[in-house]
Amino acid sequence: ETAILAPEPGERRGKRTSRAPAPEIVDFEPILAAWAEEYRPDLSGIRPVPAFGDPGARSQMNELVNKIVGALAPAHLDQIELAVRQIQRFSAMGSARKQEVALSLRALTRNESVIKDSNGFYWAANSMSVSVRSGDPDDPETLRKAAHVCPDEVKLAIFFLAKDARSISREDLMVQTARVFGWKRSGVDVQSLIAKALKALEKSGDIETLDNGLLATGATEYPTLD
Repeated sequence: ETAILAPEPGERRGKRTSRAPAPEIVDFEPILAAWAEEYRPDLSGIRPVPAFGDPGARSQMNELVNKIVGALAPAHLDQIELAVRQIQRFSAMGSARKQEVALSLRALTRNESVIKDSNGFYWAANSMSVSVRSGDPDDPETLRKAAHVCPDEVKLAIFFLAKDARSISREDLMVQTARVFGWKRSGVDVQSLIAKALKALEKSGDIETLDNGLLATGATEYPTLD
């Protein structure tokens, strides 16, 4: 079985210690499943706005942000801002440029071209379906921070892993979920994201605890998502 290495304890007295690294999944092997596809959004067809930041270019900026959301959705604000920076070839995203992105998102959510969910992720209004987008630790372009992965995506991965396994321990299920997204280290952010998603699935009855303590999917074919 794959184990998670615990961080070495730091010295407690007399000396300042650095923060211990997150536990690492040893013998890491990415999980390849038919229900997952690599996270590799295509931004190549999105053109920059020459007058980005000019009040007269508001409609063009809104269109730019709308296309970005469509390519990334469900998208975290940080990801949208990074995409704007890459497409516009900005050396940095200062507060003024971030404010322009915020104004566009506000306009797009107001006219319902873009939907902002309860977790703060942005979706294209014409495509609200959830899919699992996996990560490969050997390909940084496919990796995302835990904060940038929509909880519904994690719930779906947990559900399908449990369904494929028929029954599985809580620890193994959490480790395998981390593998799906390419996370070799299970820091507090990763563990918290997966644990909350699993708890929500248990609360909805999509994941059940068997008499032997193992976890399994309930009677549903598809989990309850937000």
